[in-house]
Amino acid sequence: MSSPHRPARTWHGAPPTRRGLIASTLGLAAGAAVAARPSASHAASGATAVADGPPFRGPRQAGVTTPHQSDLLLAAFDLPEGADGARARRVLRGVLDTWTRELTSVLDRGEAPEVLAHARTSRLTATVGLGGTAFDRMGVSRPALLTDFPAFPGDRIDDALSGGDLVVQLCADDAWTVATAADLLTEAAEDTMPPRWRQRGFVAPAPGGGASRNLFGHKDGISNPTAEESERFVWIGEGAERDGTYLVYRRIHMDVDGFEALPVAEQERVIGRHKDTGAPLGQDRETDEPDFAAVTADGDPVIPDDSHMALAHARSHDGDRMLRRGFAYADDRGDQGLLFLAFMDDPRLFTRTQNLLARKDPLHPFTEHRGTGLYLVLPGATEGRPLGTGVL
Repeated sequence: MSSPHRPARTWHGAPPTRRGLIASTLGLAAGAAVAARPSASHAASGATAVADGPPFRGPRQAGVTTPHQSDLLLAAFDLPEGADGARARRVLRGVLDTWTRELTSVLDRGEAPEVLAHARTSRLTATVGLGGTAFDRMGVSRPALLTDFPAFPGDRIDDALSGGDLVVQLCADDAWTVATAADLLTEAAEDTMPPRWRQRGFVAPAPGGGASRNLFGHKDGISNPTAEESERFVWIGEGAERDGTYLVYRRIHMDVDGFEALPVAEQERVIGRHKDTGAPLGQDRETDEPDFAAVTADGDPVIPDDSHMALAHARSHDGDRMLRRGFAYADDRGDQGLLFLAFMDDPRLFTRTQNLLARKDPLHPFTEHRGTGLYLVLPGATEGRPLGTGVL
């Protein structure tokens, strides 16, 4: 569908494809990992010369409104079998205290082991949250909004890729750093909280700049709340969870071959944006506000009302917004897609949005949700107050 408000797009070279995105991203990640990889010695390296990343300690955890890094490792852990009540609380408290010490040492004091000497210059962030099951195991009432998601139409959830009492989102600008940090935290917890699942993700490059592309070749995560809007829509403003937020995790398998078989014009109609620039249909730049009132010469909406963007837009949800921080994954040729990570102060927004998308989204036939989780991201650790203080 072309718009009377702008000329038809022409491609300069081939449109972005999943194969090209994966190949270039994994090549860059491998190169970065090799370049950054230090010797195997675990001797303390002392302070690094440059500290580009955010500190670990602070009223709020980093990794939420932090500018998007290129690599992700998401790891979930469970309380040990048979640990309930007071014992579960002691175990969880011990792991959170240990992680606070380790991450403060690495990210605030620069006292990382040599294998993590590049943690701060790689902009490593660690964002820790608790699942509702952790509160159940401890015999503590869940926060009112930390409820299990309903079964959405089309879901095929794998429990082995879902849930967890404790989760940590590790992000950095190289794959080595996130993997090494995950190993450090796993080693610190494994005697008391065994790993449940682990998932690696990456950001596909966007030649020419701007938002990254998903494996469908379209720009993604363009419209996010500003810092001012995040105060309203992302961060919890009161109670024991103040300065925390909620993390929604969905592991979404993508039928890339099926979607790429569509003509580009049809892909754009499904998404609601131009594939080359990421601009809303009828607009020129990815950051342009969509004009939902614009019509073609035939009187049809330039941006179809049932396009993915229109259905997910804040206008369809009473103006409420979430902050999306998604990553691609490509575990093998038959299993690749999106790690949808979104932060919000009220996860009921995601439930409303997903119910609408499952019913009407033309992108829905090309996606399948296979992993899920909802976590309370804890308020930040401060001097003398480890992670979980107040909430637990």
